[in-house]
Amino acid sequence: MAIQKKTLIIGAGVTGLSFANRLLELGKTRPEEILILEQADEPGGYCRSIKKSGFVWDYAGHFFHFRHPHVHNWLKERMPDVTLRHVEKISQIYIDGHTIDFPFQKNIHQLPREQFIECLSDLYAVSKSDTAQSHHSFEARMRAQLGDGIVDLFLKPYNEKLYACDINTLDEHAMGRFLPQTSFEEVMAHMQAPDNSSYNGTFSYPLEGAYSYIEALCRDIPAECLRLNTQLTTIQADEKYVVFDGERIDYDNLISTMPLPRLAAAVGYPASYKDLTWNAVEVLNIGFDKPSKDNMHWVYYPEHHVPFYRVGFYDNIHDSDRMSLYIEYGRPSGQSTNPQHLLEQTLVALKDVGVVDDHRLVDWAYVKMDPAYVHLRPDTEVLKHQVHNWLRQRDILSCGRYGQWRYCSIEDNIIEAWALADELDIKSV
Repeated sequence: MAIQKKTLIIGAGVTGLSFANRLLELGKTRPEEILILEQADEPGGYCRSIKKSGFVWDYAGHFFHFRHPHVHNWLKERMPDVTLRHVEKISQIYIDGHTIDFPFQKNIHQLPREQFIECLSDLYAVSKSDTAQSHHSFEARMRAQLGDGIVDLFLKPYNEKLYACDINTLDEHAMGRFLPQTSFEEVMAHMQAPDNSSYNGTFSYPLEGAYSYIEALCRDIPAECLRLNTQLTTIQADEKYVVFDGERIDYDNLISTMPLPRLAAAVGYPASYKDLTWNAVEVLNIGFDKPSKDNMHWVYYPEHHVPFYRVGFYDNIHDSDRMSLYIEYGRPSGQSTNPQHLLEQTLVALKDVGVVDDHRLVDWAYVKMDPAYVHLRPDTEVLKHQVHNWLRQRDILSCGRYGQWRYCSIEDNIIEAWALADELDIKSV
């Protein structure tokens, strides 16, 4: 006999758990009327932690940047016994053997004189043009707003490594509100009175890793509402049921945080969605016997001869006496790598850029996230709108970073989940 649920949620990541919390808080459903299905053996999605040899590593650099105090406070209330560090970010960019402060576009005066003059003159030139016009690509927009010097030295090579694709094929709004901004006047003022504020200028981090936030999201969700290690077999969108592990579950509303292309395939979406593309990210977490040499939280590496695009330092957040790193690589989706070979290549590169000298390797862990960064192309918004409308007509909401197919923060996912739960019209069984 089929199970009947008012609300079925696929995916127990930040979005799915936030959605369930909100429904229960609003009293729109009783615990026995909701079910969250998760294919992994624990909730969290990519927001999970690994503990090895005394190190705490996340799947990647999962730092919560809160713009809205009420969201942060809501989470903190659910983690009273967790030690949270509130950190003023220290980050730099490594170029040509030296570092400059982040954000790059504000600190071009720290470059060698010739490069500084080139970047500044290019920025001045574009300041005299109309930067409000639309542009045919992500790269074209950056050049129009920031000039060729800044783009060629940092933004183009870095984003090519991050997205593992030609950024000239991405939509001008590929990064949304996260696109770096500055002006000629701001750079000149910054030289006199430095202001390195940015959207992620401060962040919170639990000493036991980002998974502490997932435990907070799970606190008020009864255990019987969450089913782990589940394997999706079928979604019958028109008949409104799914089959997981051979068991049929009828639903009134289906909330999916699956990547949108995978959901479209699972429900048999009748039109093409093949232009929804993405890249993977491979992460090496590495622990050493000695602390970091510099007090950095993370460093960006735009140059292509350096294989990774970012290195983060957990030990400088934890005040640990052993260096603990995450190292990130952008990859085309589906590309396979031998983790042991990647480790060997990474250790050499870390020494080349001065992160490692006589440090001794203690332990390491490899993680692959696929998808990681979605590719927003000029026709993506139209395509997403068509798919989402088709799903909504069948009482399926696709949400979250990958369900919405967008570039966003973890906090954005929480806010989106709450808003969707607020507007959802729960029908009587």
